[in-house]
Amino acid sequence: MPEFHLREFSIAETILFLKDRSTREIMNAYLTIGGIPEYLRVIAKDSSFFLGICKNSFKSESYFSHEFQRIFISSMSGSKYYQKIIEFLSKNKPMILAFKST
Repeated sequence: MPEFHLREFSIAETILFLKDRSTREIMNAYLTIGGIPEYLRVIAKDSSFFLGICKNSFKSESYFSHEFQRIFISSMSGSKYYQKIIEFLSKNKPMILAFKST
């Protein structure tokens, strides 16, 4: 499938795109996922920004779980260790939380 390299929305364009959302939700969306039109489209399908993020991030076959490899390949291809660190942290969350509380 061919890829298109599009620029992200500005905050003004994001406000127009998410016109039925509250200012707070628009700002949360923009600060969390930026002005990436496709990401905004995916989360806009749900009744709230946080529900959209949760539904599309934390299920095994969710939209953002498929984006994981693309993000690392395009953003962090300079170091092979970044992905290993993220995978370690995601698998060892209880250990990390225990370490943090001591």
